[in-house]
Amino acid sequence: AGQSIDLGAIAKGWIGTALARDMQRAGARHGIIDLGGNVSLIGSSPSGEPWRVGIQRPDAERNTVMAVVQAENVSVITSGAYERKIEADGRTYGHILSAVTGEPVGTDLASVTIVNPDGARADGWCTALFAMGSEKALESAAREGLSVILASGDLKTLWVSRAIADRVTVQDKSMKIEIVP
Repeated sequence: AGQSIDLGAIAKGWIGTALARDMQRAGARHGIIDLGGNVSLIGSSPSGEPWRVGIQRPDAERNTVMAVVQAENVSVITSGAYERKIEADGRTYGHILSAVTGEPVGTDLASVTIVNPDGARADGWCTALFAMGSEKALESAAREGLSVILASGDLKTLWVSRAIADRVTVQDKSMKIEIVP
C-alpha cells in the first residue's frame, strides 16, 4: 500500500521499439523514429546501406557529432546529463539522480550510448551505466552482453564494445576509440 513505480526511465525506449514494430506490421520497410536521444530504426536506409546515427558531443552545440554508428533494426539510445541540467552557484547538476543519495550522480562519463533491438532494455541500462561510472559500467556492459559506446568525462576516449566496433566511426579527431569486450 502507498507504493508506486515510475517507468518513465524506460518509456521512450519502449515506445520507440513499439512504434517501429507497429510500423513494420503496417508495411514500413525503412524508417527512423527519433524521440530525442532515443532512435529506433526500421530496416536499412532506402539505399540498402545501414542507417548512420550520430552521437552528440556532450559539450558542444546541438547536432555536433563526435561519432557515428551504422545500424539497422535496432534502437540507438544515449543518456547523459548535458541537456537536462541546472546551474547554480557555479556548479552544474544533471537530471540523473543517485539511487543512494537522491542527488545528481557524480560520474566520470560524459554520455552512454547503447545499441540494442529492445529499446526499453537499452534505455534502462543506458541510465544505469551512466550513473555507475566508467569502471562499473564497462564491467556491467560486458557481463550483460550490451553493445555500448561510453564517452569519457574529458571527451578524449570512446570505449566501444567489440561487437559494434566495426560500425562506429569517430568524427571528432581529438577522441580515440578503445575497444572493450
